[in-house]
Amino acid sequence: MSAGAEDVLDWTVREGRPDDVDALADLKLAALEPDLRRAGVWRPPYNRARFEREFVPTETRVVEVGGRLLGCLAVHPEGDDVWLRHFYLAEEARGRGIGTRLLREALASLGSRPVLLDVLTGSRAARLYLRHGFVPVEDDGVDVIMRRDAPDGPDASDALEAPADRPAQTRTDSAESTVS
Repeated sequence: MSAGAEDVLDWTVREGRPDDVDALADLKLAALEPDLRRAGVWRPPYNRARFEREFVPTETRVVEVGGRLLGCLAVHPEGDDVWLRHFYLAEEARGRGIGTRLLREALASLGSRPVLLDVLTGSRAARLYLRHGFVPVEDDGVDVIMRRDAPDGPDASDALEAPADRPAQTRTDSAESTVS
């Protein structure tokens, strides 16, 4: 286990605050840099400005340990649907069940509302979404839009049984993306 890894186990979740915007924008850039570079959409000023523009503190759950921000997930209502946005975890927080728990809690809070998100083609993050009943509904070659209907819907059970070796995706900040 790396230095400080034990500390990650003492994480908490709280509602976002306006003064979180800079630290969360930094987290986004650090968490997504490899995937954004691979996709050819690594543009730090644009990526940061987009986060700052879309950040709504009351929609955002922030993961922290001792005042240090480790991740976030925003739940954004849009008409009858809900979009999951800005789901980022620091490298040291990955693989510890934090993302799974954060996603489960967000989904449980939404009841039977349809939930959408977008992920960048080629990332491992889609495996998490597939395990939680999301299915791909649109693919523009950069972003894959995924949707989760009511947990007892026909697509949810199929997605939960999807093989773990399916191609994976994560968020993007391409100009064409609707959510990051």
